[in-house]
Amino acid sequence: MGFLIFFILFSLSAWSAEIQVVGSRVFRAETIRSWMQSKIGEKEVDVRQLDQWRVRLQSLYRQAGFVYAQVDFEKPRKDTIICRIKEGEQILIGNITVVGSSYFSDELLRRKVIEFARAEPMEPGWMDYDHQEISSILNPRRKFQCDKIIPVGNQSTIAPPPGCKNQPDPVFFEAGALPYNKSLFLKAKDFLEDFYLDNGFLDVQIFGPKESEIIGGHWVNLQYRIIEGPQTRISKIVFEGMVPKIKNPPIHVGDPLNHDNVEDFRVQIEEYFWNQGYPNAEIVTNIRNDEIYYQINLGERVKIEKIDIVGNQLTKTPVIRRRLTLKAGDWYSLEKITESRSRILQTDLFSDVSIDLNGSTLIISVKERDRNTFELGMGASLVDGPRLTGIWQHRNILGLGITFRTRAQVNYPAVFYDLPVLYSPQVSAALKNQTSNYIAGRVSAGFLYLKMLSIPFDLDSSIDVSAERVLQQAYVLNNVSSTLSFFSQVLPRLRLTPQLELEYANFDCPTCGQSNRMANVATRFDQGIVRQGTVRLLSLWDGRDNTLLPKKGFTVELNTDFGIGDAESAKVTYVKLVGGVTTYVPLVNRLKWVFNVRAGGIWNVGAGEYVPLFKRFYLGGTNSVRGFQDNQIFPVDDTQTNLVSLGGSYMIYARNELRFPIVGDLEGGIFIDTGELMLQLKSFDFQKLALGTGMGIRYNTPIGPLMLDIGMRIFDAGRIPRDSFISLFGLHFSIGNAI
Repeated sequence: MGFLIFFILFSLSAWSAEIQVVGSRVFRAETIRSWMQSKIGEKEVDVRQLDQWRVRLQSLYRQAGFVYAQVDFEKPRKDTIICRIKEGEQILIGNITVVGSSYFSDELLRRKVIEFARAEPMEPGWMDYDHQEISSILNPRRKFQCDKIIPVGNQSTIAPPPGCKNQPDPVFFEAGALPYNKSLFLKAKDFLEDFYLDNGFLDVQIFGPKESEIIGGHWVNLQYRIIEGPQTRISKIVFEGMVPKIKNPPIHVGDPLNHDNVEDFRVQIEEYFWNQGYPNAEIVTNIRNDEIYYQINLGERVKIEKIDIVGNQLTKTPVIRRRLTLKAGDWYSLEKITESRSRILQTDLFSDVSIDLNGSTLIISVKERDRNTFELGMGASLVDGPRLTGIWQHRNILGLGITFRTRAQVNYPAVFYDLPVLYSPQVSAALKNQTSNYIAGRVSAGFLYLKMLSIPFDLDSSIDVSAERVLQQAYVLNNVSSTLSFFSQVLPRLRLTPQLELEYANFDCPTCGQSNRMANVATRFDQGIVRQGTVRLLSLWDGRDNTLLPKKGFTVELNTDFGIGDAESAKVTYVKLVGGVTTYVPLVNRLKWVFNVRAGGIWNVGAGEYVPLFKRFYLGGTNSVRGFQDNQIFPVDDTQTNLVSLGGSYMIYARNELRFPIVGDLEGGIFIDTGELMLQLKSFDFQKLALGTGMGIRYNTPIGPLMLDIGMRIFDAGRIPRDSFISLFGLHFSIGNAI
């Protein structure tokens, strides 16, 4: 009750005002009004605050090229603020010229100025108008006989046609043209100067930009004048002291003198000696004209005589010591100390780790995490439906670094069975009739043991027991399994994970009887109990710059399964191989190209043996070929008319995506995916590749990543019926983490 009274009194005490925006055509009046409303506090807005708003709004207009824009405020009443805006004419860049350069071409420098200007966009949230709407407002069609606009000469300027006099000049808002932002093009001058300095022109002088008179009322030309001066190239690199052995140094004799590269080399030399046992090494740079001298002061070389571990109240000392890449008797190495700290943190047993050197003793201080943690999450996807997840962990059993963990997920996929962008009417009806229980999910429990053997690389292990219920278009699966896994980091970028899995599965294929596939095949194979053991090897070479948010690099993976067991009417013995490559290529203006190709095959070891439905390959959906519904793509050589795909023995797909930033952590993407599913490898046909394209967004939310893609089927070799135009589209959505 007291809180409610306080809230009411606070609301009454907060100052509010009616805000009117008059004269805004470029920026939405509502955007300006909302921005000002967000700046209002508890006290009445005073003249000083209004002046700050005026400066801010005029600055935004200047960025958009409205150099004559004026913003004024009136307060006819205490609770009313009127913002009057006179935008004036927008000034756009007609042409940019660079004169005086001889080493670089004028055209190259001109392009660099333009690239720099385009890389500095307007602040997000302001230029959120409709281009057609603003064009109709700012570009009114001329009346009388003057309906055309023609260019002047070879410049990007515009003037009325001959014979059209005394007519009002239209206001131009050219899509793609650069607005004239004086402060931005002054920064471009500094950018050009840095470019010259990076190439050894230490005395370069750049003047401008010099502005032309405004042409046609809306266009201005800019000119930069350059006095390059002499170029300085490195004639000598001298090490005063011990010579470092560094591969691929950033500078060489004959290179243009670049101070940034000289400093980078100094840092590399310093780090080299820090990793050779010299923790107090200091490198001093001296540049004499075109000669570079590195004075190397090493200090005393330190050998680690003792390693002390403190702060571990429960954790046994050997658990921490096994994660170290340094041991007593090794020379000091900053690289190994940094790696050791990272490896200790990766155990998930400690919230903080610090490593310090005291004389010849290495002191490792740790702070242990809470032993029990529980995480509850929620999310949804169009395939899983709404889902609820939970994870409970009990860490550091007996102080040996052993963790007991349980994970559970419950989801209800039937929520989206009626969506036409996911399932055709026939498939939707078949899914609804396949079971009376639409609850799916997974629960698992197991132990994780860190660094189990004294070998030169990490070898962690886990054993898990799990039960799951899966509802797919092709089958309903109830499965119990036990998995023993070994996680090894053989090399810094190479991870190998051998696994042994034992499983007992009971599955059914309700849609098999609704096709003209041979009835005896559906009865014999595509239902019943499967008992199977699988030996698996997962391998990954990770060359990305960041495992969570990669900007560049690549991954290569190869997974091998050998499965052996029996079904009710057949033996199960097969080899399954899946390989893939993913590359991340940064492009201009924060664009990123992501390419992924993946292929796989399943081979029966003996004649007449069987691969269960839930072990086959499926294509279509979020994780393979977008634009198609989940598992929608049929094998190209399957001549039966099934309602849904029953999988294939071979598959290949490729995904291309161009990602671009939108606002903050919000990313957009344009994609085109293609793939093919086969029963026989010899049936592969380029002309039957399924093709889908579309676009989507990505965003990290408090409950996990948000993904939304909308794609369109372009080609499917005529295997998928087209019930309606909307059936050509595929919607892919998920939010939150699954387990």
